[in-house]
Order: sequence, then structure tokens, then C-alpha cells
Amino acid sequence: MKTRIWLALLAVYFVWGSTYLVIRFAVETLPPFLSGGLRFLVSGAILLIWRRAAGDAMPTLRQWRSAAIV
Repeated sequence: MKTRIWLALLAVYFVWGSTYLVIRFAVETLPPFLSGGLRFLVSGAILLIWRRAAGDAMPTLRQWRSAAIV
């Protein structure tokens, strides 16, 4: 149990720290809307892969269209 707690804290430390590092580089090199768009594109792809691995169906064409409008 104690090992799992330390692994969870290490994961939070790594993810949080890497987020701030990437933001630092993005602010110096990319325009704001491009960096925001890339962030949402990457996070959406990660969520899609995660849900597909969990056994969910791919979104329908209608759902993709609605998401694109939003």
C-alpha cells in the first residue's frame, strides 16, 4: 500500500512538472492559439485511445461533426 502511494505521488510530480516545462517552451516558441489547439488535440487523442482500449465504440460521423462544430 505504501508503495502505491509513493508511485501515485511520483506520477503526479512527473505529470505536473512536465506540464509546466512544456508550457514554458510553448510560450517561448508557439503562438497562443496554436499551443492551445495542440494541447486539446493531444489530450483528445489520448482520451480516444484510452476509451477505445477500454472497449468503447468509435464515435459516429454525426458525433464527430457535432464535436467539430463545438
